[in-house]
Amino acid sequence: MDDQITFWIGALIVPAALLMGNALYRHGMGMPQSAGADAGLMFVAFDLAVILQVDDFRKAVWYQPFAVALTAIYVLMLLFDAGCWAYLVRVEKVLDDYHHRLRRTGHYPLRETIFSMLLPFTMIV
Repeated sequence: MDDQITFWIGALIVPAALLMGNALYRHGMGMPQSAGADAGLMFVAFDLAVILQVDDFRKAVWYQPFAVALTAIYVLMLLFDAGCWAYLVRVEKVLDDYHHRLRRTGHYPLRETIFSMLLPFTMIV
């Protein structure tokens, strides 16, 4: 019974809670949903699923030192991916401000745009 509860928490409840939290945060900030930050949130949800169901994921890891340290690895990945998600949300706010307020007076945030396009690819690796 405990395995079933852990499975449903990792597979359904945690991703649903992240999705709802993301939607509420964006609504509160007046921001639309976006693909870049939502992709980052998907990695956060996966990291949490691995942490919650580490015994199931260990079976798929053939390199023993990684299998032993799988929880620690994914806690670090969770911290990295959560930071990337927060950065992507911040960059979206900067780009939204530029397009709605600063277009005529401000400089285009090119560095942030390029970095926000490359960051989801870094999260994959």
